[in-house]
Amino acid sequence: VGGRCFDIKECALGQDMCHVNADCIEQIGSYSCSCKVGYSGNGENCMDINECELGKDDCNAEAIEICINTPGSFTCVLPTTTMPTREPTRNPTPNPTPLATTTPMPLAIPGM
Repeated sequence: VGGRCFDIKECALGQDMCHVNADCIEQIGSYSCSCKVGYSGNGENCMDINECELGKDDCNAEAIEICINTPGSFTCVLPTTTMPTREPTRNPTPNPTPLATTTPMPLAIPGM
């Protein structure tokens, strides 16, 4: 009686249970988790989507580009080199949750 309620910002305080590859979305009295683009799951568990295996990449088969899956994305390379030919030209796997936001992942090639 006569008490005051305030919203705890679980995301800002790091008190959420979201996966490292998920975004935490503050809600009044709660929060929700949404896997980032390139990942799928319920937000508490997010797995990398292999765009190459699923054929969701935009590598140029006519140029003999090879798709290499990377965490949350993919890259295209020529078979004679390990250097990427270019960055993906589109978001490879749109997240079905419209509230999700992402930060582009830097491209890393093993051994470079």
